[in-house]
Amino acid sequence: MKPESSVILVGPPNSGKTTLFNWLTGFKSQVVNYPGSTVQLSTGSLQKKYSLNVQITDTPGIYSLFTGSADEKITRQFLFSKSSPVVLVLDSMKLEIQLPLLFQLKEAGFQVIVVLTMSDLMEASLDIKALSQLVGSPVVSVKGLTGEGVQELVSEMAVILQKPGDLSQPLKNWDVKKRNQILEKSRHIVRQSQKGQKKNVFLSEKFDRFFLHPRWGIVLFCAVMFSLFSSLFWLAEPFMSAVDSFIGFSIDKILHWGGESWWADLTANGIVMSLGAVLVFVPQIFILFAGISLLEDTGYLARAVALADGPLSRIGLSGKAFVPFLSGYACAIPAVLAARNLPSKRERWMAWFAIPFMSCSARLPVYTLLLSFLFYGQAAWKPGLALTAIYTGSLILGMGACFFLNKILKPESQKNPFIVDFPLYRSPRLLKIFQHAYRQTKHYVIKAGPTIFFFALIVWVATNFSGNLTPVKDIQYSYAGYLGRWIEPFFETMGLDWRVGVGLLAAFAAREVFVSAVALLFSVTSSGESFTSSLLEQMNIAVNSQGDKVFTTASTVGLIVFFMFSLQWLSTTAIVYKESGSLRLAGIQLVLLNLVAYVAAVLTYQSLRFLF
Repeated sequence: MKPESSVILVGPPNSGKTTLFNWLTGFKSQVVNYPGSTVQLSTGSLQKKYSLNVQITDTPGIYSLFTGSADEKITRQFLFSKSSPVVLVLDSMKLEIQLPLLFQLKEAGFQVIVVLTMSDLMEASLDIKALSQLVGSPVVSVKGLTGEGVQELVSEMAVILQKPGDLSQPLKNWDVKKRNQILEKSRHIVRQSQKGQKKNVFLSEKFDRFFLHPRWGIVLFCAVMFSLFSSLFWLAEPFMSAVDSFIGFSIDKILHWGGESWWADLTANGIVMSLGAVLVFVPQIFILFAGISLLEDTGYLARAVALADGPLSRIGLSGKAFVPFLSGYACAIPAVLAARNLPSKRERWMAWFAIPFMSCSARLPVYTLLLSFLFYGQAAWKPGLALTAIYTGSLILGMGACFFLNKILKPESQKNPFIVDFPLYRSPRLLKIFQHAYRQTKHYVIKAGPTIFFFALIVWVATNFSGNLTPVKDIQYSYAGYLGRWIEPFFETMGLDWRVGVGLLAAFAAREVFVSAVALLFSVTSSGESFTSSLLEQMNIAVNSQGDKVFTTASTVGLIVFFMFSLQWLSTTAIVYKESGSLRLAGIQLVLLNLVAYVAAVLTYQSLRFLF
């Protein structure tokens, strides 16, 4: 076998290509259960245990060789540039509508192996041998959960690599008559090879009459999201309390061992307190990821793409934009990357501009802290409802930005069709959900940890020393104090003082740093039992130079509004510039969003301060 032998994975979105790619190559790439998850080519070598020297390439999802969306063009161009054998991955539950892609590939001259996925969801299996004879290509059934069938696929690959394809004949587009003929042929083949009824299909169709109802479907989705956000408070409470107590205990022990030494103060009140101020919210972040993964694994989240298509189409986007927007609730950077899958440059620009409005996981510690202050000691459904409003509001703000851009950007000459392929409803796989949430949470902690540690050192030095690194007892005479008093007039109009202003400046490195900075700047000391309670108590009694409370209902709501609008993480600006190639777009976005955030926060505070 030649060392450069290669095989290309092709298939419709959500057919199981990426899962198969993982089994073949051993890659641990993420698999999602909604259309459009593959936005670029992924390449890897076949695992050594299969004793076959082959390079595997996973391509963006494609429904047909004739359609013209950006992701399908990438797949088509790669296919015809390589002319390698093709492993066509098809959902066994949707063969009737997906088989025409096989006939297109064969007509173009490709050697094709058909892989059937999702067969474990059928109550009756297909006659694989009969199907193979009817379509004229090898057919292998692979179970994504266990990897059963992968060895058989590798054996078929070894055979087909010996047979060169013939791409000498150009592929001609099919007219309506031929399309209908091929569809009828596909239906006939499926009927001939099937040994039973696909009851799961009928159950899914029955459920969709309710979940995709034009009115009640939206209401149900809002109710589900409200339940998820409420659970971030009541379900996470015991775990947060345990982390909270451990942080308080650790701070007290370090200070007890170190006495009044500088290293004890740095370790306890600088590093442990800063990291703890964010780590205490990790249980909520885990529950958020687990909840989204649960909705995804059941197949329900994919329906949100269809529900979103109607509203999104009114502002110049398609339901496909829901994917990067949803990713934005985890992190803005992969969301910006996911926008590559949108079919036009115009839609991608709109998505890039709107994604920073999505409330990412880095904002969750900030929102939780501020909502815990506003609803301290009250029922969990109240901050849960407020958090739902924040997340919904962030989506509305993003849609508003898209509506504005839709009015000023040049219209497209031709719109691409919106096609979505639903997975079947199925019972959630709890172990997979836990593993996914664990990986995402671990990634968040690893990503945020070094940044928090670095800025904890800077803020600790800034709050404990003045000129020539002279130690100070009063924070007002420290480096942070001098900087804070210089910028304080800018934040007084938001009802805040210089300490919160310095915290907001620190948040430009990472939003969650705001919580750590506030803990340091307000000189929070642990009670030995609850670090969070100490932080909330300091926020409650904090006053400015005029003796007025810093954290009031009006100023806290204004601060939430500021975080909803602002683009503080500079890495987002960098990735937008890299993807768009436009320094102008990235620069305007950075300046405009933060300017609007400031104005909105000032207006909110000035409007509410007479009411609360």
